[in-house]
Amino acid sequence: MKLVLATLSESASVDVQSNQLSVFNMIENIQVNGTLPVQYPRMTLVNLWERDDTSAVSTEERISCRVKIKSADTTAPIGEEFEVVMQEGQPRVRVIINLIGVPINSVGVNEVIFETKRGNSWHEAGSVSILVALTS
Repeated sequence: MKLVLATLSESASVDVQSNQLSVFNMIENIQVNGTLPVQYPRMTLVNLWERDDTSAVSTEERISCRVKIKSADTTAPIGEEFEVVMQEGQPRVRVIINLIGVPINSVGVNEVIFETKRGNSWHEAGSVSILVALTS
């Protein structure tokens, strides 16, 4: 399974009737008034995962995932480890993760990193960058 889309926003919604996804207030930079570290109140991560072999949709596929935030100073996990489950017949699956109190530790480029577990080791599947700046 591979990560084909990752976005970072303030919120997202899926329409019950059409199954259409709406992403609201994309986060690409953060202006911090004061000093660091701070906790960003709410972030929504929208991921789209796809089978490595899209013709092999006759089986269920599962993969363990986790999210980290990486700054110039530190790398720290955000939230709990989770499992992406692709049901039989699905070539793709969306995952929406709501995070509260995301730590922002340094100015410059910070990355939200998505990792998957293969065997006993973790591997980066993709990332989203956020530019953090201080305002006075």
